[in-house]
Amino acid sequence: MANFTINKIRRITQYANAAVPAAENHGVAVEKDDILWTIKDVTDFSVSNGSEMADAVDGDGVVIESYLRSKTAEMSGSNALFDLPLAAAQAGTKLTTGAVEIQFHDILKLEKAATEVTLTKTPKTGGEPKVVYVMNGDGSLGEKLVVGAEGGATYAGGKITFTTSPAATDAVQLFVPYVYEEANAQKFTNFADANTIPGRCVVEGFGKDVCTHELVYFYITAPYAQLAIDGDLNFATDGTHDFTINCKKEYCGEEGLYSVIVC
Repeated sequence: MANFTINKIRRITQYANAAVPAAENHGVAVEKDDILWTIKDVTDFSVSNGSEMADAVDGDGVVIESYLRSKTAEMSGSNALFDLPLAAAQAGTKLTTGAVEIQFHDILKLEKAATEVTLTKTPKTGGEPKVVYVMNGDGSLGEKLVVGAEGGATYAGGKITFTTSPAATDAVQLFVPYVYEEANAQKFTNFADANTIPGRCVVEGFGKDVCTHELVYFYITAPYAQLAIDGDLNFATDGTHDFTINCKKEYCGEEGLYSVIVC
């Protein structure tokens, strides 16, 4: 199995090398061996190696010997899908799940001569609609109606009722901003002072032996790897989620930058 073709990278996973207390990570605790992220739609994966050359010279500047210093390794690739845990790890934190307040808006159709519309979400207490905009034909915001006893509309029980219908002559679209609470949302925040969390990175892939055509599995393991912070989060329809992993030598460890295992 010394020579084999590569079918695909099946999965890349990173495990936290050490615990990070919540107090040191903006309220998000990380336990040792936590899976920080795992992706399985990887394309264009590669490992780049580098080093610096240091020359020993004599009194006349003639090179006596050259030495390699500061060997480096970097793994990079793209995930075909946008991955939230990977994005959180690139921001230096971990994805959390729980209640989150969402600054939301409804775009609702008010039929001709109607005086009432129903919101699609339930506003949180204190986050009820305060204004309603009647939208222009081109989608821009037009007339603003204040929601309240002294305005042109009132809110109660998930519905907005108008004193005078904004759709007196024809149906209109309404833009209604409010705040609701999503009970089971996933969230991460990119803080300016948060660094990415080092961890053990395992790359799994498979291919075929060129002679026997048997299935070959290969693994690239980096004992002390850290995601690069620099990079773009691509939210385009045809975009990919790019990543770069820096393989490092742990100062007090004896393990290498990475290992390649074939079986």
